[in-house]
Amino acid sequence: MTRNTLSPNVFCVIALSSNGISAVLANTAQPLTGSSNPSSWLEFPPVSSVRPGYTEIGDYIASQEVDEQRRALLERARSDLGDAIYGGKSDAGLRKIRLARGWSQTTLAKEIGTTQSHIARIENAELDPQASTLERLGQALGESPDAILRAFLAVKKAKESTGYGE
Repeated sequence: MTRNTLSPNVFCVIALSSNGISAVLANTAQPLTGSSNPSSWLEFPPVSSVRPGYTEIGDYIASQEVDEQRRALLERARSDLGDAIYGGKSDAGLRKIRLARGWSQTTLAKEIGTTQSHIARIENAELDPQASTLERLGQALGESPDAILRAFLAVKKAKESTGYGE
């Protein structure tokens, strides 16, 4: 991975490309552009709060998803990213199913009438979803509630066996 020095107005990297995953610099002053070369991915330090003149990443993504072509590219990038990260993993759970569809946590949350943070807690097996939630998740993702439950339990079991999150 190449480290690059960034100008103050560059604030994120988004996986987006008609050819697959790429690095894209989101800049308030310039249009969305990208590279299909994986070596052009950039690393960013964590930011604790949004500084004046910057945009929350969720708001920026939402603004890009208004355009059908960009929404489709983001969905494909999420799907490709899910394949690259979770393709052969049996304990990837709901996250793998969601990404295969190309959806963000926010999109899934809107589909089932909950919040992004609720989806994140379910994906991370931080809470046990109710049967009605499993049913709504299955319906939204085109899976049976049983498949959703198995995906959730795989993550929970993996966390318990590694001690992760305790």
